[in-house]
Amino acid sequence: MSVPDENPIAVERKIFSAVDRILVNIKVLIGDIGSNLKKLPKQSDHSCNTGDDEFDDAVALRHIEVNIHAEQLGAGVNRFQDSIGTKHHAEEESMPSLAEQEDEPARPMSGLHVRRLLDTLDGQLMQCLLCLAIFPPGEAIKKRLLIHWWLGEGIVQSADAGKERFNELFDRGLVQPALRRGHCRRTHYFRVHPVVHNQLVESLVFNLDMEYVKIHIAKSRITRVVQLGRWKRSRKHHIELVGDNDLLKKVLACKNLRYLSLRGISLIESIPEAIGTLAELLVLDLRACHNLEKLPGSIGSLLKLEYLDLSECFLLEEMPKEIGELSKLQVLKGFLVGSSRKKSSPCRLADLATKAQNLRKLNITTGRQSLVCDEDELCQLAKCQHLESLTITWIGEASTEPYLPLPSSLTKLDLRRAPTASLLNIIHPSTSVSLKRLYIRGGKLRTLGQDGGWNVETLRARCLNDLECEWSELHGLFRELRFVEMWRCARLSFWPCDGRGVWDKGSPSLARRSIGVCYGVKGNNLPPWHEVVQLYASNNIPAMRIFYPHHDVLEALRGTGIGISLDVEGQFLPSFASEPSVAAAWVKTNVQAFYPAVSFKFITVGNQVALREMRYILPAMQNIYAALSAVGLDHIKVSTSVRRDVLGLSYPPSAGAFSSAMEQYMAPIVQFLAKIGAPLLASVFPYFTYVHNQEGIDIDYALFTSPGTVVQDGEHSYQNLFDAIVDALYSAMEKVGGSTVRIVVSDSGWPSAGAPAATKDNARAYVQNLINHVSKGTPKRPVPIETYIFAMFNENEKTGDEIERNFGLFEPDKSPVYPITFS
Repeated sequence: MSVPDENPIAVERKIFSAVDRILVNIKVLIGDIGSNLKKLPKQSDHSCNTGDDEFDDAVALRHIEVNIHAEQLGAGVNRFQDSIGTKHHAEEESMPSLAEQEDEPARPMSGLHVRRLLDTLDGQLMQCLLCLAIFPPGEAIKKRLLIHWWLGEGIVQSADAGKERFNELFDRGLVQPALRRGHCRRTHYFRVHPVVHNQLVESLVFNLDMEYVKIHIAKSRITRVVQLGRWKRSRKHHIELVGDNDLLKKVLACKNLRYLSLRGISLIESIPEAIGTLAELLVLDLRACHNLEKLPGSIGSLLKLEYLDLSECFLLEEMPKEIGELSKLQVLKGFLVGSSRKKSSPCRLADLATKAQNLRKLNITTGRQSLVCDEDELCQLAKCQHLESLTITWIGEASTEPYLPLPSSLTKLDLRRAPTASLLNIIHPSTSVSLKRLYIRGGKLRTLGQDGGWNVETLRARCLNDLECEWSELHGLFRELRFVEMWRCARLSFWPCDGRGVWDKGSPSLARRSIGVCYGVKGNNLPPWHEVVQLYASNNIPAMRIFYPHHDVLEALRGTGIGISLDVEGQFLPSFASEPSVAAAWVKTNVQAFYPAVSFKFITVGNQVALREMRYILPAMQNIYAALSAVGLDHIKVSTSVRRDVLGLSYPPSAGAFSSAMEQYMAPIVQFLAKIGAPLLASVFPYFTYVHNQEGIDIDYALFTSPGTVVQDGEHSYQNLFDAIVDALYSAMEKVGGSTVRIVVSDSGWPSAGAPAATKDNARAYVQNLINHVSKGTPKRPVPIETYIFAMFNENEKTGDEIERNFGLFEPDKSPVYPITFS
């Protein structure tokens, strides 16, 4: 018998109720621990039993930790309960990975099934799994953090062993992948299955009595794992250290610590020298301790340290010389090249290359007004013979070209804020033979150079506003490319990336991704909204354009993955142009309220607006864009859809130019689109061009059926009218400073009745040939053209000539007007 889904609010309240019960148990235990601490026999003043001192410190620290976490948990429950009514949340990351995919829905699991699974686990795997009970169900957790915890507790003896144990949990379905990335098949984040979490919590609560706690304290004696810093993925998870460093001193009193995380804790200005006494420490995470100014030299005594993260510690002046003594180090993040002090002897890259022979992952920062830094410091990187992954961030100006001789073992390179115009000034394909993943983020890069031979398979380009590279040129340089991510690169708008900024060689065909269908609703006999959405899905139509924000349609689109081009209602343009608050309210009501469940691609500000209304378009676009940016949704492109008569000259295509009346409006619009990396949407109907000039245009030229070249325009040959119209628009934009702006065809189609040449056979020929053609691009721009077919249905309430009611692909009863395939 099926059980209806519970109300999400009710489910949340049950969870909070369970957490409250656990919190009560914890507070009872705090009292028990305090009582037992008072009963412990006191040492005499002259006692020299250091072992007992360490035991007392460890027990005291346990007591402190329980108090801290109990108070935090209590406050957290209150905060969660206050936010139950919140329906949507803004983006948490300042620079999200657009390649992250929607999580797969949790597989249904019963409590009985989970209990049977738990009974089959060996002791070590059960220990690994029990660690997950502390995390809330549904929270994205970094896999690396969990493996480091296992290492610290001694459950596993190496990171590789931890990965194997994690994979076993994954294969059994006890953890669920989260935030999957298209360019990487590995799982970096995961979530605890809710049913699994409930079973683990029940097991732990069953064992949480005073006797168990006594045994735990008496037998463990030494704390080996301390996670005081943030573990959540969000940078907004803020933690402060209040008072003096007494808590840190107590943490460092646990001599057998193997894992210590202070990540993201503010107000820590220095790390005590006592850090050097943690001889068993394997993992030290100080990332984002923004007030940290100095590291002690005693850090060099951590001879077993394998992982050290100093990223985002912006006040650090230098790396202690002693870091070079960490011979077991495998991962080092946040290494600062040089020093800002004149009389200084910091750790150099040469020290790492000589002594840190196991280093496989290195993240360095250079150029921060370093006074103690040789000009050839980065040349030492070639000596790190086992290095597999390297990230370099440049701060400030570089005095010389930063050429990097890379170690032959390097497979991943991440360049951030590179201070040079050409990639070849930094690296060269002949010295980067093993390089498979290349990430370039920010900086002054203008060109990737002309030298081919790269073996790179994954390329990620972010915030490169000056970089110019045609798609065909890119593939000429990087012939092995399988995955590309492009984000906020205004001059790379022609790259055929999807709405997430991703191109994947193994994804569905570009032709399918490039096609959408306009959904008009001017009919009194059209099917319900949810049936229309199902019709899109069943016909493999990946995108929809709607001409106003119809909330019933948007509700039906939730979770479907169908991309949306949403029009702003024309009557509101004057208000949007003059009142930013009106634009912000519109975005909140019609976009934010449905995001991210609805996949918005474009906001179209004005659809084929008449000349007298054109003055409103640019300020309205600017206000809509500002409203989207204010809520972290500026990846949704803002544009306008232009009329067919926007051009004053269109033949030959290279002579294309805006009409004199339109140019005064179109020039600033196109320049704004170039600035924000958005396309121009354009209505392209070869049918109307043909019927108005049947003597001069052959119908085969309009239907994509010409056997050969019809128009030769310089080096470009045109075999169909669609390409000629689109390229004339490209030429017009080039003349007003829009050479980097791509075109999206907002509507195109052919009527099946009501006028000369308006037949089902002609309509089918045009539409099917259009679907098959757009992935090839035009002679001037041979990259896929995103195109929306007009329209989904024959709409019987449309005004005008008979053909206006006969552009549909489907009849109102959902039967096809003529057969078409989108796959």
